[in-house]
Amino acid sequence: MSEGDLSDLPAGVFDPEGPSVTMSAQVRAELAAIDTTGGPLLSRFVAQYATFWSGWDCRYSFMPRLDEGARRGNLFGFLGWSNRYLFNLDTGTSGMGPLMSEIAEVVGEEEAVLGLEELVLTTDVGSIESQRRQNEGRQALAELLMSLRELSVSDAEARRLAEQLAAAYTVVGAHEQDQLVAEVGYYVALAQGLEAAGNTRLAEYLDCIEHPDTQAMRGRGGFDARGGGTCIP
Repeated sequence: MSEGDLSDLPAGVFDPEGPSVTMSAQVRAELAAIDTTGGPLLSRFVAQYATFWSGWDCRYSFMPRLDEGARRGNLFGFLGWSNRYLFNLDTGTSGMGPLMSEIAEVVGEEEAVLGLEELVLTTDVGSIESQRRQNEGRQALAELLMSLRELSVSDAEARRLAEQLAAAYTVVGAHEQDQLVAEVGYYVALAQGLEAAGNTRLAEYLDCIEHPDTQAMRGRGGFDARGGGTCIP
């Protein structure tokens, strides 16, 4: 796809008439139909995951979408930690593997113990909606950027498009801010809840990940080489 060969993509996934790889109307409709209003956790996960990864291709837009995720990771302090410690605990090889699923399990248990289910639901739904609005805004940005590439655009038209471009960036930024605010609210509530409850399970789990014995498994077979195991308390 990065080289422009879309022959392997199934029909109906993207709009072949568009100047960049954008979702087709059919895919947009199917994505919009996914329940985001508080259905089962699996439905919310699918909606969130599919929404994030359904943004249009960055090749013509000069807006690398993953930079936003990396910025959030830096803001919340997780990216640096994960870069140091992220490897497959079972096999010891580089890769996310069970570590991310274990973290999700431990944090999920903490959320339940601390009574944060309603906050998690609100954050999930708000995040999905904000991400969808961002995707719509990015689509408008892509179309404006493509218009500015036309050499026949007059100076006056270019100025008009540039003003629209600035406004479109503001719209996308506002939706990203909404998402950041929701995420910050979640993390603050989780941190405060953990502190108030004196709950140490997450701290115990992270201590296990960072322990020299666990780190020594990197590249040496992981827990598999030791007959199985986990860092979950």
